[in-house]
Amino acid sequence: MIRRILLPVYGTQDDRTAFDHAVRLAERFGAELLVAPIVDKGEFMDAVGGPSEGATCYLDRGALDAFTQEVRREARALAEEAAARGRTSIVAPSPSAFPDDLIHLTRQCDLLVESKMHRRPLLARKLLECSDLYTDAMCPILLSHGQPFQMELVMLVYTASDAASRALNWLTELGEHTELSLHAVVMDSGQAVRERLQQEVLAKAEAHGVRAQVREAAPGAALSSVATVAGELMPGLIALPMHTFRRPLR
Repeated sequence: MIRRILLPVYGTQDDRTAFDHAVRLAERFGAELLVAPIVDKGEFMDAVGGPSEGATCYLDRGALDAFTQEVRREARALAEEAAARGRTSIVAPSPSAFPDDLIHLTRQCDLLVESKMHRRPLLARKLLECSDLYTDAMCPILLSHGQPFQMELVMLVYTASDAASRALNWLTELGEHTELSLHAVVMDSGQAVRERLQQEVLAKAEAHGVRAQVREAAPGAALSSVATVAGELMPGLIALPMHTFRRPLR
């Protein structure tokens, strides 16, 4: 189910938290780690000039090269630590550009683990028409916080979307390899659709032998309903399609 875990290394203190979660998951599923040093060249672009004469951007090559070497060293160090803990680890042969190369690497992995959302601002994504990790990745993305989580209790926010359907498929397949209890909250403005969604969850869970409970989010107050359920359940993992809420991690 989870055979290879992708661990991007961004050269920040958050990398350590992601590493701890990734190694814990790798130990549980017997998976290997693909450690990828990530470099976003956009962070090393400087603008000169002003409004009257127009701005010109240039790449600070010296800073970029220094950062690239630093993030490479960190990736190697984490891979060596994972190997010392008995996990097979591979370091990507060269630094990967963000986000396109990272998206390509997700095709080779079953899960991507990181500790904070790395996403370019909406305006930049729209104006530059650049790829977006959180909509274009080919495997689930785990945003990990705090201590490594337990999988015994999982909450799913389920909507009438392909992304939600993929999340349900992934969780029920995961349930075949680990003991988990699935609690789904279905969201839609139509009562008939919500009823259909509930049946979809229960049928899929039964087919995979996964314990499941389903409830509805109150129409017009979906975010608060989901937050209330999460507060009651305190699940170790919350799965949701990125489009569900405007700012899903608040």
